[in-house]
Amino acid sequence: MEKKYEKYSNLPITELKNILRRRGGALKGKKKDLIERLIFYDKNNNFTIKPALLIDDPHLQNTLFTPSADKYKDMNSNCNLPSLKKLNIFNYLERFDVTSEKGRKMYENKFLLNVRVAMNGNTYFFKGKCKASMKKSISYIIDIQISASGTIEASQCDCGVGEQPTAHCKHVVAVLFAIEQMKWEKKIILNVTCTQELQSFHKPDKQYFGTPLKTSNLPGNQLNESVNFQPVDPAMLNPEKYRERVRNQCISFVAYSSSTMPFKYTIMPANIYAAVADHDYAAVDLAEEVLKSLKVANLNDKDIEEIEKSTRDQADSTQWQERRRHHLTASNFYNCCKAISSTAKINLVERIIHPTPFKSKQTQHGRDCEAKAISIFEHFTATPDGLIGDETLIEVKCPWNQRKDLVNEKNYSLPDV
Repeated sequence: MEKKYEKYSNLPITELKNILRRRGGALKGKKKDLIERLIFYDKNNNFTIKPALLIDDPHLQNTLFTPSADKYKDMNSNCNLPSLKKLNIFNYLERFDVTSEKGRKMYENKFLLNVRVAMNGNTYFFKGKCKASMKKSISYIIDIQISASGTIEASQCDCGVGEQPTAHCKHVVAVLFAIEQMKWEKKIILNVTCTQELQSFHKPDKQYFGTPLKTSNLPGNQLNESVNFQPVDPAMLNPEKYRERVRNQCISFVAYSSSTMPFKYTIMPANIYAAVADHDYAAVDLAEEVLKSLKVANLNDKDIEEIEKSTRDQADSTQWQERRRHHLTASNFYNCCKAISSTAKINLVERIIHPTPFKSKQTQHGRDCEAKAISIFEHFTATPDGLIGDETLIEVKCPWNQRKDLVNEKNYSLPDV
């Protein structure tokens, strides 16, 4: 036996078993077997795998490594948890065009069995167990990796659609809502067994005070058969005028409401181009009047200042999204210059007026970290993610490739200009 393991030979059997119990080893066998087992545990670092947060091997890029089982502990109100907010959950799901409704309902309906947490540096690992929605005997294991700032970095689930490392199934969403509620409200909704709550089957759901009464016997609901719901004689109606009156009423109602009544689809739409071309006798041009109402043409200083103040929140402002549909932005200026054919111009206008939301993990990372970076590095100023006063703008860049690096680390040098 090696000299560095001679310390085990001088220990009693009870002490050897206590050491093995702390390491999670078996306690059976004689003293010689216990010593050999401790030697193997020392040589193999207690048979644990250190979590690898950054993987250089391209074949293992999509693998989520988690700590060993003995590193986890039950999540409770005394645990140190990441600053996960509902906004982080919504931004993570937005990348995959997934809503949080099913996962939120699953969490509120007590499908979640338990959640455990382990910490490695500034990274938190959560392991949850959630019941299947349609089968009582099946449950799934969920692993989630979250940074201290609340950014969801990776996730996986045992279900059919929980492919790592970007699982976004309803079981993952249920665990995320549990973490968020435990962080800010210090409580969690878990599945409980029949013996965890006091019996309530002998208590009535509600009190009953009287005998049932049929609706037909209710006072004041007797039908008066003498009522005439068609006081006008059908022979006196003009079918053409009646049809025209119903058409006008339908158009007027739909114009000032968001109704989707099927009757409106029986009416042919108006020819707007013919209306603009025919009514040339008007004092103002209809097209110019529309541009003025949208605040696209003939803007004065007051209109410009009003638009600037209403769009300061950028992506969080509905006015900012609406204004981008009516104005030419710098990102579309090159496409406007290159559009030659009429088809290309029409397609470009369609993309500007009806834009498709752009989503990526890079933009989500920037939205999660910009507000925090502004509060920490107040001396950095640029354009245009924030506003200081009326004329000073600030810009924050949160590069995805350097999300694990510290600000004071020098990773590359800028070229001389």
